[in-house]
Amino acid sequence: MTGDGVLIVGGGLAGLRCAQTLRKKGFEGTIRMVCQEPWAPYDRPPLSKAYLTDRTDSIDVSLKPDHWYMENEIELILGRSATELQVDSKRVVLDDSTTLSFDQLLIASGSAARSLPALEGFENVHSLRNLADARRLGQAIGDGGHLAVIGSGFIGQEVAASALGLGGQVTIIEAMSTPLAHILGGEVGQLIGQLHTERGINLLTDAKVESARGNGRVEELKLADGRRVACETVVVGIGVLPSTEWLQGSGLELDGIITDTGARTRIPGIFAAGDLTRSFDPRSSNFRRSEHWDSAVRQGRAAALSMLNEPVPPPGLPSFWSDQHGSRIQYVGHAELADRAEISTETDESGLSVRYLHADRLVAALAIDEPRVIAAAARAIEQTDGSNTEEERSDHELQSKS
Repeated sequence: MTGDGVLIVGGGLAGLRCAQTLRKKGFEGTIRMVCQEPWAPYDRPPLSKAYLTDRTDSIDVSLKPDHWYMENEIELILGRSATELQVDSKRVVLDDSTTLSFDQLLIASGSAARSLPALEGFENVHSLRNLADARRLGQAIGDGGHLAVIGSGFIGQEVAASALGLGGQVTIIEAMSTPLAHILGGEVGQLIGQLHTERGINLLTDAKVESARGNGRVEELKLADGRRVACETVVVGIGVLPSTEWLQGSGLELDGIITDTGARTRIPGIFAAGDLTRSFDPRSSNFRRSEHWDSAVRQGRAAALSMLNEPVPPPGLPSFWSDQHGSRIQYVGHAELADRAEISTETDESGLSVRYLHADRLVAALAIDEPRVIAAAARAIEQTDGSNTEEERSDHELQSKS
């Protein structure tokens, strides 16, 4: 390795975990992180929850204090984005024409929110991907009025719950007949939807936005079936696209960079982690995109180990969590592999647990306000294939307790 060291393009959790692991493992070379935003890496899950509703500016979402980067000799290049990857010369060009050379590169530039063409140009239409988005949206929902959330994914649900907690009126508009049916199944998705309707949120399903009425600001949404939704603020939460435009001509996949379990791409010395990857999953035997916290942690760590030519443990179980209306929804495993689901509501108060089974073997679990159910399910699934490491199990415990 020359003196150019490791270059990380992306200022999120995956990039930080890579840098952290490199230093922890004794790597003494140069580490530089290119961060598109003007802030050091920060924690994104609070953006749709506590940070969104905070009116005191008291919530610090920084992943590490400023002095940590100095003490670990990690150079942050803030407010800059990559515009080109020159594979043959091992260089990345930034938007100010700066050129950075590298020995090894981690691509962790994340993803961008999908937009709706019918809503482009309206000033009160929001997405939520970063700190600036959260500040702008938090101000809007803090002013009250009727919020329309397009899309019932977990980000949309969390924003809806947060806005309701501030006293606003909320309508969720979902194109499918049941929220999250493609992930959790129709019956479970219906129960998740009830979590919102029972608290006063208006949930419209089989609903597609056709057009909007308003002069610079959306005043009313018209749905394809003729229904109309008056609103003061709109949030679009219909998924994301990998931020790979700057990789045009590099030979890497633009619809999700394919990586092995060690975060290696098809190009030697170039790794990828986080939202923009399609990482190989040995349990399902295919390449999967995952936009969750645990994937960013695991892939960032795997990239660092691969750079150091150290063994990379098998990937842990997919998992995620979501905080809504004072309840925590947790999930672990591969529900898409199941042939049936066992649903139990015989728990305390609003609790719910779901066991996803394939040929009577547990492959996934979901629970509301039942963290011990998820911890036990993770252990049971791990005992079947024995693939999780102790470090990855601790990440599941962290999700259960945080």
